Amino acid sequence: MLRHGFFFYAIVPFFLLIAVGYFSRQLEAHVFHSEISNLNDVYWYILTLLFELLISVFLTKNAGYIVFVLLSPLMTYLSSKTEHIMTGKQYPFEWEQFWKDMLRAVRILVRNLVWQYVILTPLILISLIFWGELNESPIYPIVLLVIGYYCGFSLLDYINERRQLSVEDSIRFVRRHRGLALSIGVVFIVLLQIKLDFNVLFFDFSQHDTGFFGAAWLFVKEVFALGFLSLVPILSIIAATLAMHQVNTTDTPS
Repeated sequence: MLRHGFFFYAIVPFFLLIAVGYFSRQLEAHVFHSEISNLNDVYWYILTLLFELLISVFLTKNAGYIVFVLLSPLMTYLSSKTEHIMTGKQYPFEWEQFWKDMLRAVRILVRNLVWQYVILTPLILISLIFWGELNESPIYPIVLLVIGYYCGFSLLDYINERRQLSVEDSIRFVRRHRGLALSIGVVFIVLLQIKLDFNVLFFDFSQHDTGFFGAAWLFVKEVFALGFLSLVPILSIIAATLAMHQVNTTDTPS
């Protein structure tokens, strides 16, 4: 990775994660100022606060996945670069094809996210009703497997789109190789379980009763965690491309 400069590309998800965290904190801390003179103004005030709170929570809980979507162009490029290093095959760059590939990647990601939540919603509700916390329920490993499958699906599709498989063919391909999608996606999703404390990253230590050196140590740990998380999508797309190189070429059109 060092020899081919892959670590350099981690700078992109690094700053994207910071941007998502910053935007989330801004929404969370925002106070909606408005002249409230009647009941209608009160309704709008409450709706605005709820909307901003929901967005803030979504960004905080799904920062890794949001960055994953935003990284679609980079993931496409890194997959192509990895295959070029392995096989010597060069894919000429064309802006028209680039935008088509990016839109397709986003389409697959959104499709997978929708199906993921369709499957997960009843599992999450059962966990909350009977165990109170999702992480403490025996259903949690199933939840990770579902999320891992769809993340693996998205990673494999970067290679499938380069091999000019249609979305429907890509879906059939991944279904035939569920084990491959699961093995790659589960590792990806487990690594994403590392939680970032964006308050610490933005020098807000109000939630921590610590002195200067304790605060400095907390900050250093969060920076290292952020750096590691920034490498996860880079390592994942490389692993997916390497794995797909081993798949029998008869499964895909030449």
